[in-house]
Amino acid sequence: MHKIGISIFTICAFVASSTAHAHGGHGVSFMAGMAHPLLGFDHLLAMLGMGVSVAALGVRARWFAVALVGMALFVGAFSTGAMQASMNVAPVLAATLLMLALIVVRRFMFSTALHLGLLSMFTFFHGFAHGMEAPVQALRLTFMSGVVLSSLMLFALGLGLGRTEVLRHIYLRRGFGGLLGITAMVFLFGA
Repeated sequence: MHKIGISIFTICAFVASSTAHAHGGHGVSFMAGMAHPLLGFDHLLAMLGMGVSVAALGVRARWFAVALVGMALFVGAFSTGAMQASMNVAPVLAATLLMLALIVVRRFMFSTALHLGLLSMFTFFHGFAHGMEAPVQALRLTFMSGVVLSSLMLFALGLGLGRTEVLRHIYLRRGFGGLLGITAMVFLFGA
């Protein structure tokens, strides 16, 4: 029953999301922030992929990864400031998805420290992208709190899927990794 619930949630999240990386039209509330990661296919897949990628790490590293993802999203979101106009984060976000595809499909393992370092870099830039899209500074904390909570839920879902299903079956790994790779190409070349 638990696996069916996870599958239904995952399918609903995919159906509800769009393929545009600049998924604007959001409000300024906490709930708008909660919905924001679910409305962007790139962010949804990245968070699920990051969760799947850390599923093979030890228990302590997985808990550290959860804290690291939350902190890196917040730091990235509040680092936009003056750099906003000059930064193009699309190539970094596409590289994130491609690296996650490699990790998932090949079960490619780095050392725990390097894996967590890459994870923090990936989530920093995702936070940065969401910070550029976030409402005015006065409301950013409320909005980004919702983004971070929703992202952590997606990350935890990916971790659960990785622990129970995706990493155990080669066809699921290849399918999910292929979806990550295709999304990276669409995101990078703007199809």
